Amino acid sequence: MDILERAGTVESREDMVQFISHLIKDYQQNKKEWANMSLEEFLSGMESWIEDCDNMLADLEGVDWNLFATILIAGSRYE
Repeated sequence: MDILERAGTVESREDMVQFISHLIKDYQQNKKEWANMSLEEFLSGMESWIEDCDNMLADLEGVDWNLFATILIAGSRYE
């Protein structure tokens, strides 16, 4: 299963933990396929996608943006 297919299967906290693990492995094994190699580029790509995603996703109302922001902050500080 490729990383895009895995993303579509995330439905729980445990699924998300496993997905992040697979995302790390995908980065390690498929760096040439990644457009954003630095943290700055990765975050900028996320920012751009969120700005543009209205045309890609039918319903963003259910997204917990506060939780998403908290996860990003935690990733920058938690050891």
